[in-house]
Amino acid sequence: LYFSEFGLLDSHGQTDRVLNPGENYRLFVRIQEFNGTIYADVESALPGNPFKVTVGTVEYTLTYTGTRGIWMSPDLFAETQLGTHYLSAFFSGASENDIYGTYTVAYSYDVKTVWLSMSFDNAVNPGENTMISGTAILLPDYTPVRRENVIIRKDDEPMAIVQTDTLGNYSYSFLAPTELENYLLSVTLTTPQGIEGENSGRQWVKTIEISIFLGMQVVGAAETDNVSGYVILWPDNVPIGGLQVRVFGSGLDNEQVTYTNDEGYYFLEFRISDFARNYGYGEVRVQVRNPDNIYGENAENYYVGTPVVVRGVMKSAEGLAIPATFEFRSRSIPSTLRISVRPDGSYYGVIIEDNYDLTVRFLGHSIVFYDVRTFGRAVQWENFDNLIRLDNVPRPAAYVADNVNTILAVAIEIGSRLADNFQTATLVLNYSSELWRINDESKLAVYKASWDMARRENTGRWMRLGGTIDKVSHTITLTGLRSFSAYAVGETIPAMQDVVGPIFGPLVGPIQGPIIGPLRGPIPDYSGTLRWILNLLSDVQQLMENMPALENLPTTPPVEVTPSPSAGISLDMYPGETARVPLTVKNNSDTPVVVTASKTGQTAGFISFEEPFVVVQPGDVGRVMLVVHIPDNTQKGLYTGTVFLYPGITQTPIEIPVKIRVLAPTRSLLDVRIAALLPSVPPGKYQKAEVTLYNMGEESRVDAVVRVQLVDPDSLAVLNEVEETMAVETSLSRVIAIKVPENAEEKYYYLRAIANYLTGENRQMQASALVSMAVSIPFWDKTTYGVPNKIFYSALAAAAAAGVAGYLYYRRLKKIREAMRRYERVLSIAELPQPGPRSAFIGRLAETTRKAYLYLDDLKTHMIVAGATGAGKTIFCQDLAEEALLHGVDVFVFDPTAQWTGFAQKCTEHEMLRHYDKFGMKESQAMAFPCYIKRVREPTEYLNLGKLIKRPRKEGEMGRIWIFLIDQLDSRDLDVFIANTINDIFKSNPEESQQLRVLIIFDEVHRLLPRFGGKGLGITMLERGVREFRKWGIGLVLSSQVVADFEKEIRANIRTQIQLWTRDEEELERIKEKFGLTYMQSVAKAAVGTGMVFNSDYNKGRPYFIHFRPILHKLTRLDEETIEKWDRYTRRLEVLQEKLDRLKEAGADVFDLEIELGLARRKLEEGSFDVVDLYLESVEPRIEKECRVRKIEIRKVRVTEEELRRAEAEAKRERLEAERAANRKQPKEKTGETK
Repeated sequence: LYFSEFGLLDSHGQTDRVLNPGENYRLFVRIQEFNGTIYADVESALPGNPFKVTVGTVEYTLTYTGTRGIWMSPDLFAETQLGTHYLSAFFSGASENDIYGTYTVAYSYDVKTVWLSMSFDNAVNPGENTMISGTAILLPDYTPVRRENVIIRKDDEPMAIVQTDTLGNYSYSFLAPTELENYLLSVTLTTPQGIEGENSGRQWVKTIEISIFLGMQVVGAAETDNVSGYVILWPDNVPIGGLQVRVFGSGLDNEQVTYTNDEGYYFLEFRISDFARNYGYGEVRVQVRNPDNIYGENAENYYVGTPVVVRGVMKSAEGLAIPATFEFRSRSIPSTLRISVRPDGSYYGVIIEDNYDLTVRFLGHSIVFYDVRTFGRAVQWENFDNLIRLDNVPRPAAYVADNVNTILAVAIEIGSRLADNFQTATLVLNYSSELWRINDESKLAVYKASWDMARRENTGRWMRLGGTIDKVSHTITLTGLRSFSAYAVGETIPAMQDVVGPIFGPLVGPIQGPIIGPLRGPIPDYSGTLRWILNLLSDVQQLMENMPALENLPTTPPVEVTPSPSAGISLDMYPGETARVPLTVKNNSDTPVVVTASKTGQTAGFISFEEPFVVVQPGDVGRVMLVVHIPDNTQKGLYTGTVFLYPGITQTPIEIPVKIRVLAPTRSLLDVRIAALLPSVPPGKYQKAEVTLYNMGEESRVDAVVRVQLVDPDSLAVLNEVEETMAVETSLSRVIAIKVPENAEEKYYYLRAIANYLTGENRQMQASALVSMAVSIPFWDKTTYGVPNKIFYSALAAAAAAGVAGYLYYRRLKKIREAMRRYERVLSIAELPQPGPRSAFIGRLAETTRKAYLYLDDLKTHMIVAGATGAGKTIFCQDLAEEALLHGVDVFVFDPTAQWTGFAQKCTEHEMLRHYDKFGMKESQAMAFPCYIKRVREPTEYLNLGKLIKRPRKEGEMGRIWIFLIDQLDSRDLDVFIANTINDIFKSNPEESQQLRVLIIFDEVHRLLPRFGGKGLGITMLERGVREFRKWGIGLVLSSQVVADFEKEIRANIRTQIQLWTRDEEELERIKEKFGLTYMQSVAKAAVGTGMVFNSDYNKGRPYFIHFRPILHKLTRLDEETIEKWDRYTRRLEVLQEKLDRLKEAGADVFDLEIELGLARRKLEEGSFDVVDLYLESVEPRIEKECRVRKIEIRKVRVTEEELRRAEAEAKRERLEAERAANRKQPKEKTGETK
C-alpha cells in the first residue's frame, strides 16, 4: 500500500492547519495499491481489517470519501490552548485485496483566536447618535486583524458590516431606537483562515422624565418664586435620588442647581429675574443628566405683572360640566396663559393685567375674541366672573326649516365684563363628529337665532349667515362677530315631496293625499309633524330590515374615535401650510375618561397637540385637536406615522394611522417686499419700513394680515412686532413704523415682513421677506470701556502726548539697560535648535521670552554639565531626562543622593510650581514618570543593562527611567561599579541606531577621580563609552563641578557643554581663554538655574545662555520606606522575568504569565504596591511551580576582578589605537596646509 497526500481539513473547509480553540477537524490520506508498475486507488477495505488512524492513544476508523482513494477520519478536536501543537498519526489497515500497509506521519497545527473587544454606552437616549467600537487582535501573534469585515448585529439581526483599519480598530455610529427597550448588540469577525472572534453586550434605551411645577405662574409684587417636580427614570419607572438638577432660563438671573431627594423630588426657590420684570415673563427650564448621560428637560413660563383672577362655572342647563379651555395670548409680550375647566365644571386661574386675544375652546369648537380690553385696566387681584356661558340647544329648538338638516347647535352668551370690550370675534364650529349625517359638505351653512339662555328657547327666526367651510378640518367659520346668541350648522336638503314618494310610497300611500297636499301651503305645524312621522317610519323600516344582522352586533366599545382607526387621517398639504385636524372621542362608559395623545413615525415632526389631555364625561364627546404644520423645506413625498390615543390607564391605546402627502409647492398668490427707509436708527427710536405686496394674478383680490417684526440675528428673538391688514388687487405699499427697543445693542438686525392669507381652496399660506437694518449709537454718545467718548478721547490725546515723552524716556532707559545687561547675548535665532518632534524643551533664552530647545539626537555625541554646588546642575539634568522620557527615550540614572527618586511622583511644591507661568507651562502639566528604583549595595552586582536597552518599545509610548541609587558605595566601590556597568553594555552588543534610544546620566562624576578616592578604572571605561556608544544610539550626560574634572580624551569626544555658575578661578580662566572676557563675566554673574550652552553646531559656534525650566516631577526625594519598597519589588520582578525567560526557552506555555507579570510591572511603574502584591500573589507561585517542575534555578551573577581587568586592558588598547590614528592623521593635515 502507498499512503500520500496527507492533510488536515478543518470545519470551515480549509487545509491551512490554522484552527480555532476546540474546533473539530478531520485527517485525510490517499491510499493506493502499487503493483510495481501502476498505482490504483483503494476504494474499499478488508472487512476484518479496516483502515484506522491512531492519534495519541485514541484509535479512529477511516471512511472512504468516494473520490480518488481519499480516506478520512471522523471529527477530532483541536486543543483549546493557543499556540502550535505537535502530534503524530499512525495509519494502518488492509485493502479489499488483503494488502496490508502502515504509515506514520508527524503533523502540527496552530490554534489561534481573535480577541474582539467591544465598547459602547450601556445606556443611551432615544434617537441618540451612539457608537460601537473595538479592536481585533489575532492571538497569540498579538498582531492587529487588518482590513477584515466586522458584522454588527442587533438582536441577532444584521445591522452593519464595517472594516477594521490597519491597527485592527473598527467603529460604527448609529441612531438608537426611539422606543424604550433593551437589545443585544453583538460583533463577529472571521479571518480568511477561518479564525473567529465574537463579543456581545446589552444596550438600554432610557430617558428621564422631569416634571415642572411653578409655585406661582403669575407673579405680582413677590420677589421670589419656586420650582419643583419629580425626576423619573424610564422604562425602569423609578425615581432618581441625589441627581443634580440644572435650573436656568430667562426667568433666573443666573443658572442654579439643586438635587433630588430619595423620592426623586426637587425644589428650588429663586429670585424673579430682571429680564422677567422688564419683559413681563420669564422661562424656567430644568435639565438633568445622570452618570450614564441619560438626560431629560422641561420648561415652564411665569408672568410678572398685576395679578387678575378669572373664575366661573361652565355647565350646561342639565348641570353637566362643559370641557373648555381659556387661552389668553398677550398682545404686548410673547406669552400665552391657559385656564381649563375642572371636572366639576368650575374654573379658576390667574393672569396679568394686559390686553389679550382670548380663545375659548369647547367641545371641538372655538371662539376667538381679538384685542380684549377687559383686563387692561384691572386692579390687583380683581375678580372677573363668568366671562362666557355655553349651552347645548335642545333638538326641538334646533329645528331650522323643512329643507335644512340641522347637524349641531350651540348657545353662547358673553358676560357684561367681556361684552363691548373686544374688537371683533371669530366663531369656528367643528362638525367632524357628525360627518355620518352629512351628504354634501358644500351645502352646509351657519344659522343664527335670538336666544333666551334662561328658558332655553329661541326668541326669533333662524337666519342664514353662511360661513367659510374647511373640508380638511371639517369646520365652518364665522368672522367679524360683535355679539352672540344661538348658532346652528345645517345642510340644505331636497324638498319633502321630492323624496317621500320614492322611499315610502308603499308605506304611506293612504296618508299621502290628505297630508302631503297641505304641506305645500303655509302650515308649519303639520309639516313638522309629518316630518317627524316620516322619520319615525323610516327608522322602523330600517330596523326591521337589519334585525337579523343586529343579533350578531358586537357590544358598544367604551370609547369611540372619529375618524375611525381603520379610516385614519389622510391629508394633502403644501410646504409651509398648517392644518388643524380634530379627533372626536365619544365616552360610552359611565365614568369620566382622561384622554392623552402621542405620536410616532415620519409624521411625528409635523404634528403637535393643542391640549396635553382631554377630559370626556360619561356619554359626552370630547375632541383632541391635532395641529399639522409642514415646514417650508420639506421635500415632497408620502409621509406615514401613527397617532396614539390613551383613553385612561385601563383601556387599550387606540392607533390611528396618519398619511400626509406633501405636494410640490405651488405658485404663491402674493409676493412681499420690505425696505428699511432709514439706514440706521438709534435705540428707542422708530424705523420706517416700506412693505409692498404684489398680487401674482391668480386671484383678483387677496386679503392678507401683515406682520412686521424686528428680529435679533443672533438669537432670532422677535424684539418688536407691528400687525396690519391689507387687501391687494394688483400691488399695495404701506409705510409701517416699528420702534427699536431702548436696550437694543449696536449691530445689524433683521426687519421681517410676514403676510398670512387664505387661498381659494381655503388653505392658510404665508409669504415673507427680510431686509437688514443697523442700530447705531451716535459717536459722542458712545462709551469706550465704560467711559463716555468725550472724556475718553480727551484723555487719549493727553496720553499721546505722554506717549511721545515716554518713547524718548524709553530710548534712554534702553541704553541704561544695555549697560546693566547680565548675560552676553549674541544670538542667531535661525541657527538655534528649533521646535520639532525630536526637540527637547529645556527653558527659555536668557533675558527673553523665547523658548529654548535641544535636539535629542545630538545627545548621541554626549554632554558635559559643569557648575558649582547649588547652581542647578541636577535640575537641568532632570529637565533633560523628562524630555527624553516624553519622547520615548529610556533613561538610566546613577544617583548618589536619592534626589532623583522624586520622578515617581508629580510636582506639588509651590517653590517649583510658581515658576511655571514664566515658561508658558501650566500646573496641570505636572506629572509622575514610570520608573524603577534599585539600590546598589555591591559594586560587582550585575545590572544586565544590555537587556534593558534592548527592551521592545511601542510607537508613541513614554520612556521608562531606571534610578540606580549608589549612595551606599564609597568612591573606590563606585569606580568598580561604573566600570562594571559600562562593560555590561559593551558585552550586550546593542543594535545600531540613528536616533537616541537610551540616555545615561552620571551625577557627580568627580567622585571617580583619584583625588576623591577613585582608582581611575571608571574614568577609563567612561572614556571608552564616549567613543563607542554613539553608534548604538546611547547618549551620556556627565555632571561634575568643573570641566577640568574630565580627562582631555573625554572632553574631546563630547560635543555639547553646559556651564552653570561657578567661582572656580581655573574654570573661569578657561572660559575666558576659550570664549572671551564677556562670557566669563556672564558665567560669574549667572543666576541659579541659568547656564551657558555651547555646541559648535548651534548659534554659529557661539555660546548662549538659557534659563532652565522648572521640573514636572516632585522636587524632593521619596521617603526611605517607599524607596526600600520600590527596590524590593523591582528586584522581585527582575527575578520573575528572568525565570519566565528561562521557562520560555524550555518550551513552557507562559502566555498568561507574561500578561499578568506585565500588568504587575505597569502598576509598579505607578507606585501601586498593593495592586502589585495582588498580581504577584497570583503569578509568583505559578512561575515557581513551573520552575520546580523543569528544575530551573536563578543564581546571582557577580563580575569578577579578572573580567574587569580584561575590560580595562581592552579600553586602554582602544585608546592607544585611537591616539595612533590621530597622530598618523596630523602630519597629513599639516602637509595640506603647506600646499
